This record gives sequence, structure tokens and C-alpha cells, in this order.
Amino acid sequence: MIADMLQRLTSHNDQIPLSSSTLTRFHSRAPPNISILDYLRRIVKYASVERVCLLILLVYIDRVCERNRAFTISSLTVHRFIITGVTVACKALCDSFLQNSMYAKVGGISTKELNVLEIEFLTLIGWDLTASAERLQDYYRNLVRQHPGFRMVPHGEIVGRLGQQEHLWLMHKEVGIGQGHPSLLRLLRLRSVSYCCNSSSNNSNSNSS
Repeated sequence: MIADMLQRLTSHNDQIPLSSSTLTRFHSRAPPNISILDYLRRIVKYASVERVCLLILLVYIDRVCERNRAFTISSLTVHRFIITGVTVACKALCDSFLQNSMYAKVGGISTKELNVLEIEFLTLIGWDLTASAERLQDYYRNLVRQHPGFRMVPHGEIVGRLGQQEHLWLMHKEVGIGQGHPSLLRLLRLRSVSYCCNSSSNNSNSNSS
């Protein structure tokens, strides 16, 4: 679900003309030769990332876009944003985490670059890296509602953890992208899409006028 939402977001924002004034450290010269879904799978497999650290990426997108209206999640920024977001999320939410060199290796970038991106990420998000269980559940419920191929995990099967006693309902099963998912417009109920798409479109329109 997360990969699907990110793919829709990048596909929308890729239609917005890129200007030199909107370039960031997260921009690559060309889109990496790996899909968002496969990239997330690689991170989960080799970095043993808890699912809560993937879900909170959506919260991070909202926060960064709210604070930095020119920033967009596109095919040129999404991969670096993901690996950097996962890195800081693991440090903020998990009892144990890997060294940056390992996250960098898994993410396909150098340790030096990840160190720079981490500082940039923390600046963009204002060091606001945590979220309540209620906030995360709200994001998760919105994702499930937009994806008929998924269901909410019963409370007894909860796996994710945030803090000592707060829990998160996590994904139950996985389906591929493009299996009868609703249109992008219906996803506007999810704040990550409405903030990053609408603000970017507004910027594009104002620049062209």
C-alpha cells in the first residue's frame, strides 16, 4: 500500500516542470533503476526495518511538504527520501538500529552522501521525527480504505510498536500495484497526496503565470 501511494504521488509530481530553484540534495540526475516497491522490499530485507518505520514515512512527507512548499516527492527524490527517512525513523523509534554505513549500502548510496542527506532531512522536517499511535493509525486506516485488497489486522495480531505501550495496526497481506486501485483524486483524502500534489501544482501554476 505504501509503495503504491508513493508511486502515484511520484507519477503526479513528475508531470510538474522541474526548475533550478526547486532542486535539493535529494534530487538525482536520473531516476534510479529500481521500482519503489522493490526498493522498499530491499530495505526491509537487508536492514530489518520495522513496519512502523515505513508507515511514518507518510507522516514525514506531510511534515516536510508543509514546511517546505517547493519540495516534491518525484521519481528523482523519492528513493533518497525513503532511505534517509527510514534511517532517521529507525533511530527515533527503535531500540536498536544499524550504522549509517549499512543503511547507505542497502540504499545504494555512499555513507558520506547519507550523512549529508540525514542532516538535510532533519533540517527540512524540523527534527520532528515521532508521531502518536493515533496519528499513525489514522494514516493506516486511510491507506486501507483506498485499497480493497487489504484489510485491517485484528488488534491481537498487532506487530508494530511505538513507545512502551502504544501499538500500531500493520499490513496483513501484500498485493501488486495496479490491481483495480482507485484514481489519484480519491487519494486526496490522504494528506500526503493533498499536500505534496496540491502545493506543487500551485507553485507550478504561479510560475507559469
